[in-house]
Amino acid sequence: MSNMLKTIVLLFTLCTGAVNAQDLRFAATLDGSQEVPSVSSPALGYGTVTLNSAETEIAVKLFFSGLNSNQTMGHIHGSATTGQQGSNTGVIFNIGSSGALTGTFNLTFSPTSAQVQDLRAGRWYFNVHSANNGSGEIRGQILPELDYHAVLLPIHEVPAVTNAPTASGYGLVRVNDSNTGISASVFFEGLSANQTAAHIHSSAGVAANGSVLFNIGSQSSTSGAFLDLPFALTDEQQSLLRAGRLYFNVHTGNNPGGEVRGQILRGRPIIARLQGAQEVPPVITNASGFGFVQFNGSETALLASALYAGLSSPATVAHIHTGESGVNGPATFNMTPIGTFVGATAGFAPYASFAASVAQIASLKAGGTYFNVHSSNNSGGEIRGQIDGVFSDGFDRRAFQSIAGADVINLRQAPVATLEGKSAATAAMNCPHAKAAIAEQANRTAKN
Repeated sequence: MSNMLKTIVLLFTLCTGAVNAQDLRFAATLDGSQEVPSVSSPALGYGTVTLNSAETEIAVKLFFSGLNSNQTMGHIHGSATTGQQGSNTGVIFNIGSSGALTGTFNLTFSPTSAQVQDLRAGRWYFNVHSANNGSGEIRGQILPELDYHAVLLPIHEVPAVTNAPTASGYGLVRVNDSNTGISASVFFEGLSANQTAAHIHSSAGVAANGSVLFNIGSQSSTSGAFLDLPFALTDEQQSLLRAGRLYFNVHTGNNPGGEVRGQILRGRPIIARLQGAQEVPPVITNASGFGFVQFNGSETALLASALYAGLSSPATVAHIHTGESGVNGPATFNMTPIGTFVGATAGFAPYASFAASVAQIASLKAGGTYFNVHSSNNSGGEIRGQIDGVFSDGFDRRAFQSIAGADVINLRQAPVATLEGKSAATAAMNCPHAKAAIAEQANRTAKN
């Protein structure tokens, strides 16, 4: 990723629609899977909590739709000991009832200092009760509000695209302060042909294609960027965004259905660089690869994909294992089937979604898991990568400079020609934080 592009990502963070600088925003994605025990329900919802600077009042919004039966109650639950994901606890705030299959509530409450600490610690959750599910039909853990990110790759298309070996991209979505819309930015580079269209789509999941929600536009080039585009969202669309059911798609003449796609998910991706040297014991090989992990809005599931090249023999299976660096551990998530590019020694594991426990999510975040690609010659694994490379500014230039073979997706550093002179310069004119970010980036560049 170029220095200019890193600067633009910093600008998104510092200068896009800030809330009162002292207010804190939290959000929840509601569905039946988070109930304890889980409930089979088509319903979705979202909730937001904004804590004022004095930490004496919260502004709450709750929306839901598609319940199996009419809503009877709605609450915020919380406890210092039993309010976490996977546990039930008592009511702290009563939201009310719409008496219908859908509902919208906007309320304020005055929490105690102890309740504020529980909120900060992720020990609150929304619960929507219905006539058929008296204990709750959909629930959502209340977590810090984060931006939404997407890694755009040909292997994320459905079906995976294998004729665009240099194409890649990155997307960023931020919800505005009033929860009525988003600003969306996406860049792409190395396309196999000129871009013809770009959209945000909705779908039932990562393995499905869906309809267009928002038109981003066309630049008729193989590299480009669209920055800070505003779109109004209905409450239903907000629910889809927070549930991870929206994705960026960039189309070309060679791939009219889409050449690079990326699911829009809460928080920055985590990456792993796969090498034989990380195997235990180390494996001597010319192979290399990369793995990507993101989480759904409620942090109850993960989305993973991987690519590799240069294996000494055909790949047989790919997993995410539980284990610290330097230690072998059991396979936790099976990423097969795997697809191939030219020849069986270069290929990919396409997008796959896995339900994950609280402990598994914590282990993934703490670097306690790793990707492992096994091959015929190395049944215990030929290349391995610890999942611990958080994208602090997006793509890490050093990690993506070389992945072997022209027959595999090449995540190159993005060219800056199409980005210079765009919103970075404009934002710097008006935002002191942006000026500081650009100056800091310039200093780092001069030292490297």
